[in-house]
Amino acid sequence: MTSNGMSIFYINVDVTFTKTMPCYEANGRTKQLRGFLREFGVTADSEEQAKRLVEARVKSDFKYPIDNISKINFDWIGRIPEDRLETEILNDKDIVESDSFGDPREEGVWYGTGHAYYW
Repeated sequence: MTSNGMSIFYINVDVTFTKTMPCYEANGRTKQLRGFLREFGVTADSEEQAKRLVEARVKSDFKYPIDNISKINFDWIGRIPEDRLETEILNDKDIVESDSFGDPREEGVWYGTGHAYYW
């Protein structure tokens, strides 16, 4: 828990599409995407609130029509104790140097990876 009483979460999601979407490769082939995987860092009052914040982020920054999101599966949700914030988050260059990094001591989504699409 943070000094303001909130918990720090790291969440993995698997988002599936209602309809497959075309992905055009450099070699001229087309694959049909079925969804994507993504990870988020979130600070919230509860696990349920963290899930709602992630769901809102997925829907708000999605590059495709929102009605094509069939399901958001929360594959893994972990809590990060504040005493491990430095070692787990603040010392991870990939996270801290990311354009999507914010302050994990503040409420909200403070980190999001890119989309890892699958077909």
